[in-house]
Amino acid sequence: MESLKGLLSNMLARHQITKQVTNARIIEEANAAIAALLPAGRGGDATAVSVREGTVAVSCRNAGAAAFLHAREEPILVSIKKALPGAQVDRVRTKIVSGIL
Repeated sequence: MESLKGLLSNMLARHQITKQVTNARIIEEANAAIAALLPAGRGGDATAVSVREGTVAVSCRNAGAAAFLHAREEPILVSIKKALPGAQVDRVRTKIVSGIL
């Protein structure tokens, strides 16, 4: 009998959705790390929105949040790699957006 982890891996491969699921988990972990880093009450100022070619894109509501997270890129990457050791992530890129995230 296969383990549950083995069954899940096989199902993801069979349906060819491994990359999409991994990207969703990277975004989820990045958002958790961002929320932990931002000061109290400022958690909504930034949100990880996508992963492409090893870069996590983070939308920020203001320049302060973008600069704050840019300076703390390494702890975000460490958090992602700790939760997902096989994740191919090497950069966090911030972008200031107007409007609601």
